[in-house]
Amino acid sequence: MKGWVGIDIAKDTFTVTYLAADQEQERVQGPQTYSLTQQGWQRFRHDLDAFASDVEQVAIALESSGPYTRLPLAHLLELPYPVYLLNPTLVRRFRQSLSLRPVKTDNIDASAIARFLRHMHPRLTPVSPSPELHLLTREYETISQHIAQLKTRIKQQIHILFPELPRHVSLFSQTILRLLLAFPSASAIAQADPAHVETLLTSSRGRKLPLSPHDLQALARSSLGIDLPVHTTLLQSLIRRLLALLEEQQHLRQAIEDHFRDQEAFHHLAAIPGMGLITTATLLAEIQNVTRFPTAKHLVAYAGLDPSLHQSGRYQGASRLSKRGNPHLRRILFLLARTLIRTTQRFAQAYHHHRQKGRSHREALVIVSRKILVVFYTLLKRNIPFQDLPPSTTPLPTPTNSR
Repeated sequence: MKGWVGIDIAKDTFTVTYLAADQEQERVQGPQTYSLTQQGWQRFRHDLDAFASDVEQVAIALESSGPYTRLPLAHLLELPYPVYLLNPTLVRRFRQSLSLRPVKTDNIDASAIARFLRHMHPRLTPVSPSPELHLLTREYETISQHIAQLKTRIKQQIHILFPELPRHVSLFSQTILRLLLAFPSASAIAQADPAHVETLLTSSRGRKLPLSPHDLQALARSSLGIDLPVHTTLLQSLIRRLLALLEEQQHLRQAIEDHFRDQEAFHHLAAIPGMGLITTATLLAEIQNVTRFPTAKHLVAYAGLDPSLHQSGRYQGASRLSKRGNPHLRRILFLLARTLIRTTQRFAQAYHHHRQKGRSHREALVIVSRKILVVFYTLLKRNIPFQDLPPSTTPLPTPTNSR
């Protein structure tokens, strides 16, 4: 008799169903609810060990439910039993198949998870302990999005306060940001002490500005910009936030690079033209351990780049992406496709092949995204570097968004 343990996670508690079954009989214990505390965890361990002593082997499953999953999952991975992280959509459909009544409770969910595990166990892959580096790369992406939003808002304020400035300098260099933090308008720069302006412009270690301090103040005196206290205060607030986020982004970037620096696979992928360090790290962090995917098709499905078919009798519906997989991995692959069709022959030729067959720009990019993932799966599985194709004998046209 084998044992199946289904766990439904809540914020402060978790509910467990213990299912022992073989070909002839089935025995259910619980559902039992435990508090997510040290005492509650010890109670669960006691009950689990007692259950495990009465069966041949034990498997544990829980749904993937965001941040609330990580704490119990980390403790479960320390136990001597295989642990499975289930797709909530599949568990929900399985639960609905057991009853026509739309009822959902923690007790019912825990029981459904245990039964789902029993029936689907041969097709599932247990979770392997990992450093969860995708948390760092996703945070880096979030900060990058905030930085882009702040830059847009800063441009809007500069358009009011000093509209001529972006045409003459790099607006987001550290030098100009520090200058605007001290003198947040054309009027303020024009009236500033020339020695102070010169100190701010020459204290940076970055590139030399195309404008001298004298020329900058002359430009400020002739500016059409207006000096409004509300806008200058807002600009300074935006710049302070941007500088803080840029510094935090650099800390995260360093931490990400430190984690991947010694991985040979990381250097193989990063060496591909168009693959930046953060892009490579993000891709590897989302894939995690490639050995958990038996074939490239499993990885493609994990990314949600597999086709979803609609067919019944003679009816043949349109084939579309399932989009059930990892959205972060799918997004980074699509962005990679846009880059690699310009920097590599292998993916450029694939893109133009599908364009010539009548595919739209976006459809061809999706197909290339899937091809990138399949090629990278092989590289990671065999731990070999990328080999590009020789240049095409006929020049490839520049990729466009038109059909």
